[in-house]
Amino acid sequence: MTVRVRDETPGDGVVELDLDLDGATFTAAELIRGRVAAELMRRGTEPIRPLVAPTTAEAALNGPRRRPPGTPGDVEHETARALEAFRRGRFVLLVDRRQVLDPEERIELTNASQVTFLRLVPLQGG
Repeated sequence: MTVRVRDETPGDGVVELDLDLDGATFTAAELIRGRVAAELMRRGTEPIRPLVAPTTAEAALNGPRRRPPGTPGDVEHETARALEAFRRGRFVLLVDRRQVLDPEERIELTNASQVTFLRLVPLQGG
């Protein structure tokens, strides 16, 4: 099954990508892992838009994140970072307009399902 996933970041727009999934029922954690793996396997020289932004130190050392076509990256490491960010509320997972709160929650998907990862950004100001 293929499900279209939307990444939304306030002030930074929307990026869509297709997830090819085996089966129709997943935990939220498995869906997050699939999203991370799909992003790391994207072809081309487009910058990676991970669910969790690199730390300031990582960004300073490495510059913009780009991968050669087909380079898988470290899926397990990035998935662990994304799951921690999910638990801390740094992004919201919406499936068919319903917020998923628990990484172990079972989710039933169809080809028509709407999956959105909404990144939350800290408020600036003083």
